[in-house]
Amino acid sequence: MTLIKSISGIRGTIGGPAGDTLNPLDIVKFTSAYATFIRRSGQSSSNTIVVGRDARISGEMVKNVVCGTLMGMGYDVLNIGLATTPTTELAVTMSGAAGGIIITASHNPRQWNALKLLNEKGEFLTAANGNEVLAIAEKEDFEYADVDHLGKYTEDNSFNKRKFVAVDPHDIPVVAFVDPDLTDSMPRGLKVATGLDALTHAIEGFITPGAWSLSDCLSMQTIRMVAQNLAKSADGDKAAGEQMAYASYITGMAYSNVGLGLVHGMAHPLGGRLGVAHGVANGILLAPVMEYNKDFTGEKYRDIAQAFGVADAMTGDLETVREEAVQAVHQLTVDL
Repeated sequence: MTLIKSISGIRGTIGGPAGDTLNPLDIVKFTSAYATFIRRSGQSSSNTIVVGRDARISGEMVKNVVCGTLMGMGYDVLNIGLATTPTTELAVTMSGAAGGIIITASHNPRQWNALKLLNEKGEFLTAANGNEVLAIAEKEDFEYADVDHLGKYTEDNSFNKRKFVAVDPHDIPVVAFVDPDLTDSMPRGLKVATGLDALTHAIEGFITPGAWSLSDCLSMQTIRMVAQNLAKSADGDKAAGEQMAYASYITGMAYSNVGLGLVHGMAHPLGGRLGVAHGVANGILLAPVMEYNKDFTGEKYRDIAQAFGVADAMTGDLETVREEAVQAVHQLTVDL
């Protein structure tokens, strides 16, 4: 059995004698020390500590002990439930809390759990701060609140109903393997949703202010491929599915360099808060947003209209063609 104390918190295996494992007594001890440190540091006027946890078997037990101890120390607890480390960190800053505790042992085996400690900025404690918490715990230099000053308990799962865009140079692949066979067995609805996502990437990447000649070539090729193949792919045509796989790849090279637009700006919260599949949300919003943007797109809707087979796309009245492009995209989403 193991209990490891460090400047970033404590971690250990569940069960066994006090002092040697991560058990309720030691959880109370270190949570009390952390709460005492936060109070003494005076870095925040807030009286709230955020608590989030992963899905480990012991998570519920550890969470109950941590939350009860914080309340006993006079702190209000904001329990955000099952949450990743970044979500808990953001919840601290978004709620204006004095700190946070993440109950997770990351990659360690199932018998492990841990308390990871955050400051008022949602950041892990510094080495000096961590050593101070350890010293307080060692001396048991803490005092609990009287009955009139116990903390309150609140649950708020809304922090998990958000979608975040994480961008980092390390996320960029060295090579991409595009294997259309992997998509053959996808349900029709998933093929439609992912296809509409690709179309949205292409159209938004085509009309965004950051678009330029090379990105336009990639975006327009994707629009043509989706217009010709999405419906057939959804109905099980393998050749069309292959073209859709390539289209998704091609548009990724475009929009990742020029950005997207309002459709994605609204689709992300729809997905996070209401659980709407991302491609479905894009499909619902794409034509209305195209309508909203049409007066600021120059001649580009002509190319979109042509890709969808509008006869007078290159010769008709611009306002009419813009509306025809919008309606063509709308009709595709309705048909699907």
